[in-house]
Amino acid sequence: MNGHLLCVSMLLFSVVGDKLPMSTTTTDDCTSCAANATCEEFAGVRECRCNDGFVGDGFSCSDVDECAYPRTYSCSPGYCKNTFGSYVCHCYGGFQASEGGCIDIDECSSPDLNQCDGNATCSNYDGGYSCWCSEGYRGDGYHCRQRACNPNPCPSGTECIEFPDSYLCLDPCQEYTTLNDYRRSSSYGLVSYNCDSYLNGWYRFTGSGGVRMPETCVHILKCNTLAPVWLNGIHPAVEDGIVSRTACASWYDDSPPSYSCCLWSTTIQVRQCPAGFYVYKLQGTPLGACTLSYCTDPNYLSPGCSDCTEEEECRIINGVEGCHCRNELYSSDVSSLQPQLQCESSFMKISFSTCQLKHLGLDPHNIHLRDYNCTAFEDRSGTGLMSLVTEVQSGSCGTYYEKNDTYATYINTVFLTSDTSEIIIRDQEVRVNFNCSYPLDMLISLDVSFQPIISSLDINIGSTGKFTLKMAAYSDALFSSPYEGTEIQLSTKSMLYIGVIITGGDPSRFRLLMKNCYATPSMDPEDSTKYFIIKNSCPNPQDHTVTVIQNGGDLLGQFSVQLFKFNSYYSYVYMHCEVSFCDNDTNCTPYCSGSRALQIPSNATGNYTLRIGPIKNRGF
Repeated sequence: MNGHLLCVSMLLFSVVGDKLPMSTTTTDDCTSCAANATCEEFAGVRECRCNDGFVGDGFSCSDVDECAYPRTYSCSPGYCKNTFGSYVCHCYGGFQASEGGCIDIDECSSPDLNQCDGNATCSNYDGGYSCWCSEGYRGDGYHCRQRACNPNPCPSGTECIEFPDSYLCLDPCQEYTTLNDYRRSSSYGLVSYNCDSYLNGWYRFTGSGGVRMPETCVHILKCNTLAPVWLNGIHPAVEDGIVSRTACASWYDDSPPSYSCCLWSTTIQVRQCPAGFYVYKLQGTPLGACTLSYCTDPNYLSPGCSDCTEEEECRIINGVEGCHCRNELYSSDVSSLQPQLQCESSFMKISFSTCQLKHLGLDPHNIHLRDYNCTAFEDRSGTGLMSLVTEVQSGSCGTYYEKNDTYATYINTVFLTSDTSEIIIRDQEVRVNFNCSYPLDMLISLDVSFQPIISSLDINIGSTGKFTLKMAAYSDALFSSPYEGTEIQLSTKSMLYIGVIITGGDPSRFRLLMKNCYATPSMDPEDSTKYFIIKNSCPNPQDHTVTVIQNGGDLLGQFSVQLFKFNSYYSYVYMHCEVSFCDNDTNCTPYCSGSRALQIPSNATGNYTLRIGPIKNRGF
């Protein structure tokens, strides 16, 4: 040995927790340790060990950037900034530094920490807070001012309507919307649907179905809806002004299965006006569903004798003035019963004189169609009638139909029974058969078909309501025999008749325009292989079999074409029609010449595509 100090270095590494590896070096002289190292003795051996926050062999120690390694610092939810030998946590707004990281500042704990108005409520959340004006005040929470309608400056019985800088006292007895639909009667069954989810404001019920809501539970499938809505409480007196009441919807409760008179509910407001009628502030329906509807009480009509019919006279009985039947007008023979029948495009209505039914000993309130759920309702409206209604549709209220080449006849039966409230009872059941016949057209033909091949699309246009577009294939030029089943099978010698029709909503405002009708070998309307029958609203001039019967002049479009097949291996043909609507006030009929339209309606709106198929050639 040459007398020099022989240093044997040994580098040791270890991992402690989430810290970076540390190193140590043995030495005989602690003065050789780095400035950022510590000389420690273990079992007689001296070691140079880099301090926390540094890394090296003990003779040389470098700063560790803890911020570069996510597991070596804890600043959540702030961010890390490296320092020599350590790091510091910087917190985002709404947080403050604490041992081990950042914690949320509760700004709502002291008014000095937030800027909420004195008339606002402070709500704290991680990293911030929000301000809400207290009840009776309006604003953004940071600046709140007292509402103009709190306290209510309006007279009793009126509603305060607030504007940004003013208010209005609204008298709902003067400003209301009338709802006049006899099908709201709680005695009326389910034929179609009244949709009340759009209601928003003050309303008054009028008409023969009743002029106020029922105060007792209404059974499901009444009032022309699934779940009837009734008033769970009594109506107010005039001096009560505007009161709040609960409106209940009747339906089945699933757990456990049972019938509930108030499965869903909402709060409405009611006022009795000085004239004796009621107004209701309604804001949609419970659940906001169309299958719930507000009902009326058929037993509550206008008081006094203002509604008396020619068959009634005004008499005072037990001190109450009202309309009563003049029985001397009728025969006691049941065969004299002469109901009134009304055949409309969408429904059939048969009506009986209430006074005549009573005179014959028949119960006016126990009348039903073939489906006993479809019962009669009191259809006064100055006529004193009990009426029953069924849709012009097979299966509705037990209605069935018979069809020949030109007409579809819808048939049903009315069942009448004895009035058990009379002094004497004669056991009798009277059946009245009735029917309405309709010439077969595009729409009626689809209704009577067993399984028509049809394409249907529901759409909404502005405030005109919900429309339904239907497209179907027919076998005859009268469009009275639609194809039925799952596919159409024809030969290439056959003519195919296609009809498109619009129903529902307010169709009087529009006309239907077929813009492009074409065939493809697949269901895809964007198929690269297309054969146009109508293009730019005009027939294909190269195909002499195409005839456009109606386009742009009505609520329907019709054309015919001789069937064909695509070349190659294609087996099917699919028909697509792209249609639009145009305003009924302007000319919608395209003017065609040659291969193009010289005039295309500029007011056409919407772009809806329907498809019919598959159509298979018998020769395939």
